[in-house]
Amino acid sequence: MPCYRFYLNSNLVKNGRVALQGDQLHHMKNVMRLRVGETVEIINGRNQLAQARIDAYQGNQIAHVNIDQVLTQLVLDKPRINLIQPLIRSKGLDLVIEKCTELGVSHFYLYASELGEISQFSSARCKKLTEIAISAIKQCGRLDLPTLTFADRLHNLKLQSNVHPICFGDTRHLDNAQVGFTPQSTLAQCKTVCIGPEKGFSDKEINYLENQLGATGIKISPFILRSETASITLTALTSYASILKQ
Repeated sequence: MPCYRFYLNSNLVKNGRVALQGDQLHHMKNVMRLRVGETVEIINGRNQLAQARIDAYQGNQIAHVNIDQVLTQLVLDKPRINLIQPLIRSKGLDLVIEKCTELGVSHFYLYASELGEISQFSSARCKKLTEIAISAIKQCGRLDLPTLTFADRLHNLKLQSNVHPICFGDTRHLDNAQVGFTPQSTLAQCKTVCIGPEKGFSDKEINYLENQLGATGIKISPFILRSETASITLTALTSYASILKQ
């Protein structure tokens, strides 16, 4: 983990002064026990990194921080991966957001699957998942914060134009492996990973993936995996294949 790194949803300007509140203030003052004058790093999830110094604490309400230098990452030199992920139980989805953020997912497309057990997605849940992603980028050294969108069904997701090619975890033909790590392999070309719920994709969802999105089924295990295991595994394989391609 980068030492003493904190998040602020604001533009960072050299010689500027910013205020940290809430969880970030609590972590700075009460967990890390940082003192006035100590050096910290501030990120905003928009490819900016600031070197800064703690100027003052205003009780337990605000930490005033002076920015000395700002580094802007203009070009992301790491693979950008999208993840189409069904709603699953909270603990599993929390794990997916955390680990797949560390693995480089830039956009999470969440959907309520036809065979899944979870169908509701509240604003409070979205806020919680965003907080998990913020903690993950602080831990792994990323400067960009992934985004999250939700739809009530897979076919209602508003996918961006740059999501293709798409591959999905396919359990229909477990004896027909598609995984490969050559520069021409399906995984190396893949920009978006799609996973189904624990009971698998419905026939309608499979039809949409293959015939509407042109997605390719991928075997990632000889066994049936939990949704969170499949998401992390296929994201990691795709990221690794993309790195080998560079």
